[in-house]
Amino acid sequence: MAISALRNFPDSKNILSFSEMDSYGNHSCIIGSDEITRTVTMLSKQFNLVHSSQFFDEQKNTLLHTVIDRFALGGIMAQGDKIGGNVDTVHNVRNGVYATEQEKKRYDERDPYDPDEYHKDKRYIEKNRQGKAAQEKGELEDGYTGEKAAPNQKMDLDHTNSAKSIHDDPGRVLAEKDGAELANSDTNLNHTDRAINRSKKQKSAEDFANELDRTRTERRSRIAELSSRNDLTEKEQKELALLQKKEQVDTDKMRKKDQEARREYEKKINQYYYSKKFIFNLGKQSLRQGAIMGLRQIVGVFLTEAIAAVFDEIRDACNRARSLTGSLLTDLKYRLKRILARVAAKWRDALHGGLTGAISGFFSNIITVIINIFVTTAKNIVRIIREGFFSIMRAVKLLLNPPAEISKSRLYHEAGKIIITGTVVTLGILAEETIDKFPPMLVIRSIPLIGELIADIVYGIMVALVSCFALWGWDKLDLFGAKEDDRHQFVMEDLHTQRKAQDAVYTGWLERIRKQEPERYETLKPFFTC
Repeated sequence: MAISALRNFPDSKNILSFSEMDSYGNHSCIIGSDEITRTVTMLSKQFNLVHSSQFFDEQKNTLLHTVIDRFALGGIMAQGDKIGGNVDTVHNVRNGVYATEQEKKRYDERDPYDPDEYHKDKRYIEKNRQGKAAQEKGELEDGYTGEKAAPNQKMDLDHTNSAKSIHDDPGRVLAEKDGAELANSDTNLNHTDRAINRSKKQKSAEDFANELDRTRTERRSRIAELSSRNDLTEKEQKELALLQKKEQVDTDKMRKKDQEARREYEKKINQYYYSKKFIFNLGKQSLRQGAIMGLRQIVGVFLTEAIAAVFDEIRDACNRARSLTGSLLTDLKYRLKRILARVAAKWRDALHGGLTGAISGFFSNIITVIINIFVTTAKNIVRIIREGFFSIMRAVKLLLNPPAEISKSRLYHEAGKIIITGTVVTLGILAEETIDKFPPMLVIRSIPLIGELIADIVYGIMVALVSCFALWGWDKLDLFGAKEDDRHQFVMEDLHTQRKAQDAVYTGWLERIRKQEPERYETLKPFFTC
């Protein structure tokens, strides 16, 4: 039989034509579109069976890998995670979240606040001297009222951002910067009337301005009441004078001074801390996380393969009527060697997985720390960033360096599977806190020594099952046409194989005719030209 045409199955308009010669060379037939449709339908069903078998074999490995890598090993690794990550940030320590006991201890054991240390500082003394000289010339402006100070007016040099708040600031202690130097910067020192300064006390300029705004109506009413009387006591005269001084404060100006001081203060703190000390700690912890993540991937690959191999050997042993070697002990040794050989053969996968894990662990730690500069991450968020970044890394690696034989549709399909699995794992981690509140999980967690590991495995199984259903849906969706391409290739290869087999039969028959009946061969030859 010679197949002359088969294009774009299962198009019913196409016809598969061939000449089928009997021993006399006088019989021919043409198979039409109905037969083609039946053939292609049969092969498509065969493809579905083969594809389903392959899919569930893959999901078996995916399930096992998810349980072992993402939750068993990942759960062990997560025990080292902390709220706020593993590198101290100014934002976190100000919220009482420390990555290291060393920094927390250093803050707890800081020297007590000593006002003299701040008010006898040379910068403070020099600024005060300059202010008095300007006041004598009538050029000193009150930093909070905007009015010129009278030569005999009692003025103070105020720390807009109070010296005590700077001394007790965890961010300053973390940055290991001298409090007196920061408190006595030019932007943080402002001359103001003594009454205003003494009223402000240790309040921040922002809080004091808010208080003045909040009590303005009441204050003005009291000022009007006292001003209308001529029989004020000495105490009431002092009260009136203080109220009038407070009324002179320009709260918007005070807030602006406070913002300028704080902006300069924060700039210095960040410059001091986010430099050598921070970079060193960030690099050290990121390398550590990279090494742990890389090791986790290597162990995960070998452990997954080892468990899969053990199950395969057990299944093989159960299916056999007798042992492989005749001796149970020898049989056991033989199977153990096969398991070890199978595990050892995975060294390339382990190496690639370890490298990907190390890179993702390194950069995910950097991302976690950068986030913690601005907001404090929860413990689970640290894990989500790590697992999410690992999935992204795998997908990007596949897209940038795909296998040579893979099609574009299959490439995008596989990258989508990686992202879906990572997403399901992320949602699983988010759900842990909720699921942990259910009584069965509380009981499992309470089991001594192994409770945490069992719980992580249970989570892994649940997440792996959800992953299987999600990937089954993704496979059914076939967004990029990868499955349809595989179906087409499967059918065409099977038809090509059938044609080759049929052609071989008729080629052999024709060769016998050529040798035995040369004249008849010349007559039949044109019918077999494709």
